[in-house]
Amino acid sequence: TFLFSFAVDFLNLLYIYMGKSIILSTDNIEAGSNNTKLVYNFPAGGYNFKSDQIALQSLYQYFSIFNITTSYDNNSFSYVWFDGLEYTVTIPDGYYEVSDLNSYFQSIMIANTHYMTNTAGQYVYFLEFVVNTSRYATQINAYELSTTIQTLNSYSLPAGASWSVPSSTLQPLFKVNTTAFGELLGYVVGSYPTTQTSGTISFLSSSAPQITPYSSILVSCSLVNNRAIIPSNILTSYTPLGTSVGSILKYEPPYIQFADIDDGQYTQITIEFRDQLGRSIVIQDPNMLITLYTKKTTERI
Repeated sequence: TFLFSFAVDFLNLLYIYMGKSIILSTDNIEAGSNNTKLVYNFPAGGYNFKSDQIALQSLYQYFSIFNITTSYDNNSFSYVWFDGLEYTVTIPDGYYEVSDLNSYFQSIMIANTHYMTNTAGQYVYFLEFVVNTSRYATQINAYELSTTIQTLNSYSLPAGASWSVPSSTLQPLFKVNTTAFGELLGYVVGSYPTTQTSGTISFLSSSAPQITPYSSILVSCSLVNNRAIIPSNILTSYTPLGTSVGSILKYEPPYIQFADIDDGQYTQITIEFRDQLGRSIVIQDPNMLITLYTKKTTERI
């Protein structure tokens, strides 16, 4: 009788204090949420939480958040060519390194016939931006051109070109038109150089390039009501930086940080991802697995 009573009491204590795991996956993603909102529905009647806490135990997803998008307003710049006309470059939403941006820029100049070829048939560009690793900066290079330079180097205009080589030495201009795009490369809004003059000119970014506008991802939970922070529903945060695009991102905190759940009956849990400033993001790959852990406030783990 004693052993039976002890076993019953032990099972009751285990039931009261044992934590519970809730798993959300691709199937829980809310339609039209850009894979950033997941909803877990409790069985009929909901679930009653009393003196409970919740934490993010683990997160697995593929790193697929774009760093250049229309919503970030960092997807365009312009340049002034030797003909004195300004041309706008609009970058498709995607994840780009500085070298990728320069390659896309070159593809636009090719489409606009804004290049020349040398005797080996190689393309010669007169405007570029590159990484200057030793200075922790990006560097804009604007190269001069004139009919004399063309003759000395045996440059040829591409087929279909509607512009002419300037008789006097000039260089093209690179224009940063928005603060958000400037932050990517570390430049303030402006023209580089300010006017078309003679000479080949290089510029170094005036601040550290921020090629990724987000540094961390906030995870909110509809059960959380932490009155000490704004917004009050933040469960935790993690950083995707350091993970290559397309690779699996594993977030397993070394210790679990719990947040209180207001007592009450709940029919569902909603988890949402935003960047560190609370801005909407788009997660391209829907494959993910999230494990939440709930426990009574008296439990120790």
